Amino acid sequence: MEIKYTVQGLLIYITIAAYLLGFGTMLAGRRKTGQALFAAGFLVAVLSFIYRWYDVRHVPLQNLFEVFLFLGVVCYPISWICRRILRIGGQGADLLIGAIVLFPAGFGFNAEPMQLPPALQS
Repeated sequence: MEIKYTVQGLLIYITIAAYLLGFGTMLAGRRKTGQALFAAGFLVAVLSFIYRWYDVRHVPLQNLFEVFLFLGVVCYPISWICRRILRIGGQGADLLIGAIVLFPAGFGFNAEPMQLPPALQS
C-alpha cells in the first residue's frame, strides 16, 4: 500500500474524506449536510478526473487506477438517477460505496501514466 504524494493523490484523498464525512453525517441524521458533502466530493472527483485527463493527454481509462478513478466520479450521477428517477436506493450507502471504490485508486494501484498503443495514437 502506497500513499500518493501528488496533486492527483491529494484530490483522491479529499474525495474519499468528503464521502466518508458525508456518510458519517448521514448516520448522525444530518441529511442536508451529507448531501452537500456528497456533492462536494463529486466535484473534487471530477476535478481529479479532468486533471488526470490533462496529465496523460488522452481519456484516462487505460489502467485500473484510471478506471477506479472514473468509477468514483460516476458514483454521484448513478446515485442521483437511482433516487430521483427510479426511486430506489439510499444515499448513505452510495457515499460508502464511493469511498470504497476510490480506496484502491488512492492506495493500491500504480498511478504512473501508460502510453497508448500505436493504433490509438492517431
